[in-house]
Amino acid sequence: MNEITKTRENKSNMPLGEKIEQIRGNKTSFAFAKEIGVEWEDLCRFEIGTKLPGPEILSKIAQIGGTTIEELLSGVYVPIK
Repeated sequence: MNEITKTRENKSNMPLGEKIEQIRGNKTSFAFAKEIGVEWEDLCRFEIGTKLPGPEILSKIAQIGGTTIEELLSGVYVPIK
């Protein structure tokens, strides 16, 4: 099993908010919120799980994270074509 597979398996059980936080990485909440086009308060709500991002925001987050919306929501690996 390679590192990418291990990482994907670890993320499959992870709540959406934690996946978003991992994708954000070391960027500040302010910088990442601006990058995806939301207020930083909304990003914080996404990360703690009290609010869900809409489809357009999910798409931006997935693109930045090199994944798909389906994988973000379900944890099932869906290769990008």
